[in-house]
Amino acid sequence: MDYAAAVKRIIEADNLARRQAAEAKERVRRLLGEQLEADKEKLKREYEQRVARRLEKIRAVEEAAASEERRQLEETHRQNMEKLESCYAQNRDAWIQRLFEYVTGDVSLPESMTNEGRT
Repeated sequence: MDYAAAVKRIIEADNLARRQAAEAKERVRRLLGEQLEADKEKLKREYEQRVARRLEKIRAVEEAAASEERRQLEETHRQNMEKLESCYAQNRDAWIQRLFEYVTGDVSLPESMTNEGRT
């Protein structure tokens, strides 16, 4: 065997090994890049799903709180209307009589309602 031919074959084998190593390295880099993108998209979808679930929980809690607040306001309104109606029922005749007297001039206005009583 010729020494020069052997050296040439060794160099060719080394060059082939380097090219194959570079190609393998590039394939690994490309596959890792693709895997990284896939993982990134998966994490993004999972994060969006978690956010959507949290927002739904928050919305449900806020709706329940708003519903309870509205119920309380309606109850307060109902109670106030009952008090007003009760007060009106108790004082209606006296108020009508007093208004009649003020309009007809049969009674003088209380001092707090006259110009002299105002400061």
